Amino acid sequence: MKINLSAVKLNHLYNYCKIKPRFLHFSWLTKAGSADKVLTVKSYLNLKQFGFKINRSADKRCRLLDCYAVSGKGKVIITEDSDSFARRGAELFLQCAVSAVNQNGRFSVALSGGSTPRPMNRLLACAPYISEIPWNDTHVFMVDERIVPFEDSASNFGTAQKDFLDSVPIPSKNLHPMPVHDAPEIGADHYEEELKSFFLNRNPVFDLILLGIGTDGHTASMFPGDRKAHASERWVLHVKGGNPDVYRISLTFNMINQGRSVAFLISGSNKAPLLKALLENPQNDYPANLVRPESGDLIWLVDQDAASKLTG
Repeated sequence: MKINLSAVKLNHLYNYCKIKPRFLHFSWLTKAGSADKVLTVKSYLNLKQFGFKINRSADKRCRLLDCYAVSGKGKVIITEDSDSFARRGAELFLQCAVSAVNQNGRFSVALSGGSTPRPMNRLLACAPYISEIPWNDTHVFMVDERIVPFEDSASNFGTAQKDFLDSVPIPSKNLHPMPVHDAPEIGADHYEEELKSFFLNRNPVFDLILLGIGTDGHTASMFPGDRKAHASERWVLHVKGGNPDVYRISLTFNMINQGRSVAFLISGSNKAPLLKALLENPQNDYPANLVRPESGDLIWLVDQDAASKLTG
């Protein structure tokens, strides 16, 4: 049975769909309207689930090609293009932030570097995200960092500063960059102590951990072949490797797998064979295969090019 949108009030929509009414775009539904808002992926799926009739232009504008679960691997979200990929990432950031602050009074997020998250990061400094994310209660940490000055183009934290941290109203005390001016092993020790202080020596559960992935299957700075680092019980390690081949500080899989929501952001056709192996070959030896949240959600946010070889 189709629900007549004209007969449903916005507060009823919230009760039905568990979404914020501001995300609806009336002109995409059976009853035309004047609201000019973005229909998010979550809203789109919920509206279809609860019987709303959505016209074909909604499917096109939403730009969601597929969303499905993989046994033991979490949820896969496939977006049509780079714009929807960045927007979906920003929506995930916003949703996790609001939920965490409502439940616990603060939001903790760990960022990765690389080129993939940069469009999403830049969106966070734009409307509506800059005004709707609770920045005053947001704490930003890093997943990994190269031992280079923040002014260096290879610095993950420095890049995040340029893309959005310098432009959003987040208190400076809420920024937690990895130390890069000490010896790598000392910096790793200091960052682990900072995390223990932040989490009060309890289970270190980040509300959101954003991960990238290299073509060699590494994630964070956990590189192929470093089995000792992969199995470490520590929260933070110093390692050497990657491109450029420099010393780095990285969260460990022990730390990452305690996250409440852990999301891989993967784009580009050069990642397609790797993504297929990670999702469809459980015996693969890629380090990223060791990301297995103990009780949290695992999300694969990928664009159409990265998903081009998937059979699911």
